[in-house]
Amino acid sequence: MRPVVAAAALAVLTACTPTSPTPSPVTSSPSVSASPSATPSPTCSLGSATPKPCTTKEFEQEQFTAEAMDVYRRWIKEANRLYLAGGTLTPTDEMKATIADVVMDSAMNGFADMKRAGVRAVSGEVKIVAITPTKAKSDGTASFNACSDGRSLVFQRKGKTISRGTFADEDYVAKRIDGSIKLVDVMSEAARCGG
Repeated sequence: MRPVVAAAALAVLTACTPTSPTPSPVTSSPSVSASPSATPSPTCSLGSATPKPCTTKEFEQEQFTAEAMDVYRRWIKEANRLYLAGGTLTPTDEMKATIADVVMDSAMNGFADMKRAGVRAVSGEVKIVAITPTKAKSDGTASFNACSDGRSLVFQRKGKTISRGTFADEDYVAKRIDGSIKLVDVMSEAARCGG
C-alpha cells in the first residue's frame, strides 16, 4: 500500500507543467521629461497587469522571483518526464540543477518509491493552472504559489491502475545555491485551486 500512497503523494507534491508563460518583469522605463538630469526609474509588473514604479531593491527581488518561477517550470518538466519513466533511484542532472534541500528530499523519496515499486504514469501530465509571486520568506529567497492540475496522470503497476494525479496548491521558496537558483522548500496541499 505504501507505493500507492507515495505515488499519489508525489503527484500532489511535484505535479505540474507550464500552460502559459509568466509575464516577465518590465526591465525599466525612462521617465518622460525634458530635463537632462532625468534617469530611468525601475518599474515592477510581476503579478500585476499594470507596471508600477518600484525601488531598485523591489525590482531586483521581482527579477529573482521571475527567475525562480522559470526554474519551477524546468523542474516540473523534469518531474513529468520522471513520472512517465517510472521514477529514479538517483537524482538526475536536471533535478540537481533545479531543486535542493526539502524539495530534493521529497522528490527523491517519491520517485525512488515509484522505481522500487514498479509504478509509473502511463498517461497524462500535470499542468500549471496558476503561478503567483508571494512575499519573500526571508532575505535572499524568492517565494511563489503554484496551483497545478495533475488529474490526467494515470499511475499503473503491472498493467493495473493504482492511482491518479490530483490538484495541488503549493507554496515554494527558492534561493541561490552556488550561483544557481534552486527550489529549496515547499508546502503542499491536495486542494482544488486557481479559481
